[in-house]
Amino acid sequence: YEYYKSPPVIGDAVSGNSNQLSSSSSSLSLSTSLEEKHGEFFKNLVERMKPHVFELEEGEGQEEGQAQIEARPRQFYHLHHMKTGGTSLSNLISCATRRYETIYQRFHGQEQGHGHKNNNDKAQANTQANAKAHIPSFRLSECSKHGYERCVMQKQESCRNSIESAAVMTYCAPLAITDYFNWGGTHGRNTYTNSAGTNGSNTRSISSSSSSSWIPSVTMLRDPVNRVWSMYRFQMKYCYQCKPLLQIYDDIDNGNTDQYSGICLPQITNHLTRNLLTNLTFDELNNYTSTMTDEQKVNDAIHSVRNRFTVVGILERLEESLDLFSYSFPWLSEDIRDLSSLEDLFNGGDHHHDTMNMNSDFDWKSAIDETESTCTFPHSNSSPRNNGCGEGRTHLDVPSQPDEETRRVIEQHNMLDKKVYEAALDHFELQKLAVNWVEGEGFE
Repeated sequence: YEYYKSPPVIGDAVSGNSNQLSSSSSSLSLSTSLEEKHGEFFKNLVERMKPHVFELEEGEGQEEGQAQIEARPRQFYHLHHMKTGGTSLSNLISCATRRYETIYQRFHGQEQGHGHKNNNDKAQANTQANAKAHIPSFRLSECSKHGYERCVMQKQESCRNSIESAAVMTYCAPLAITDYFNWGGTHGRNTYTNSAGTNGSNTRSISSSSSSSWIPSVTMLRDPVNRVWSMYRFQMKYCYQCKPLLQIYDDIDNGNTDQYSGICLPQITNHLTRNLLTNLTFDELNNYTSTMTDEQKVNDAIHSVRNRFTVVGILERLEESLDLFSYSFPWLSEDIRDLSSLEDLFNGGDHHHDTMNMNSDFDWKSAIDETESTCTFPHSNSSPRNNGCGEGRTHLDVPSQPDEETRRVIEQHNMLDKKVYEAALDHFELQKLAVNWVEGEGFE
């Protein structure tokens, strides 16, 4: 359990990354400042965050009079960290994909079936106009221990087939698992090379290699103290046996960990950092271990924040995060009637196939009611109303925020996460600037 123990305080060298954004965003108000500070990285971020839509293709089957249209595999994934609003985001994604399927089937080809010279042409056009869209989705979670292990370690065929064919994936698992299932690919993927240090010892250093197979993705992060406390309240009985959190950390520090199951301790000790590592061997991935130094872990995780995702959201800044998600993925908009046209939903952006041929005179917004058009960010997986930790298995009231001593100990055991979260806050500001950037003109 060495990986779980309280880490040393990371030195300033770890956070002293020349690529990180200054805490003052005012210095970035001029385009020259952005170019000087971030250069090619910022340009790539602008390009990465441009709107993405689903690419569709004809499916293998076809019902009579209705074409079967499917989203091609590997188009979008969500990396879910527990107690960061990830379940709520997953529910939003599920709602949005179902909405997409419904709207596509209703409005596809409003101009189809008109003006054709013969009945065969008209029948074929009508078949396309009645196309039924399907967006295959799948979820893999290490919280479902047995199913996860069967899929990852025993190579269960049905699970792997679902991952292979999915257009949309949710991984409640370390980022490294996306590479294991060929869902990786990055704008500058993290890799390690071994080299001899000045003292003759072997060191591991980060280098970057580009990949053309980058897959659009999102993740949501949260202040480490808030996330740990929420996790503790959520799993107080099942994971933590109704013990005070300070006692649990004392057990960790003294190696008394056999009484705790699987993922319970990793969830309260630098979980965000571990989840964002890409340089894990298969054994390290499954045994919650790593031979990396703390500095390497932090740098690897920060590199992932900056390069592995289309959008990184921050739960403490939820509304802004949802705006960024819907900018890069119009189909995630809360209400699609807010889009200027259905072209934005089906054909917009630079990454698309022509999938919709809309009649420009058709009043599509009036044809959709609120229940069909809206997908909200729900409050899912809140702390239980009865945690079973009170007398007679009744509810034990636990404050919504930890006391000062508990907060201090949480911070001590999550120093790596604190560094990564601070870097994510900086990156969040860059993302906000990127969506308002016009090439050659600066900000809109």
